[in-house]
Amino acid sequence: MKDYTKKYFDRSFFSKQRLKNLGYDWILLTIVGLLCAMGLAFLASTLSVQTKSSFHRDFIKQLIFGVWIGAVLCYILARLDYKVLFRYKNPILWVTLIMLMFLGGFAAWIRIAGLSPYNAILFIDQFSSLPISPHIANGSVRWIDLKLINIQPSEVAKLTLLIYFAAFFTNSQTSK
Repeated sequence: MKDYTKKYFDRSFFSKQRLKNLGYDWILLTIVGLLCAMGLAFLASTLSVQTKSSFHRDFIKQLIFGVWIGAVLCYILARLDYKVLFRYKNPILWVTLIMLMFLGGFAAWIRIAGLSPYNAILFIDQFSSLPISPHIANGSVRWIDLKLINIQPSEVAKLTLLIYFAAFFTNSQTSK
C-alpha cells in the first residue's frame, strides 16, 4: 500500500508536522464545522416560501453571525490555558449566580404580582434606561440587556458549571 501522505502533505501549507504542532484535533474541528454548516442549511430550509423575503435574509445573517461569534470564542478558549479558568472559577461562579438571581428576581416579581404579559412588558421597560436591564423575549424574562449585546445567563451558567466541576475533579485527582 502506497503512502500518499508524503506526496500530498509534506510540501504544502498544511503539512503533517505543521498541523501536529498546532495541537488541534482536526477531525473533531472538521466534524463541528460540517455540523454547523448543515445546521444552518437545515434552519434555512425550514422557512416557508412566503417568508423568504427580508426576514429570511436577516435570519440567515443572524445565524451566520452567531456561528462566527461561536468560532471566535472557540478559538480564544482553545488558545487559553485552562488553568487560568480554574484559577478564576469562584469569581466566574459568583458573577453567574448574580446574573441568574438578577433575572430570577424580576421573574418572581412578575409572577407574584400576577402581571399580565402586557403589564409585565411595561414593568420591565421601566428599567430599560439602566446600563444593565432585563429583557423580555417570548413572554419570559430570560435575557440581560447590556445595550451592546444581550446575554442569556442560563447559557453562561452551563459553561460556568463545566469550568467549576472540571476544576473540582482535577483538584480532587491531584490531591490523592
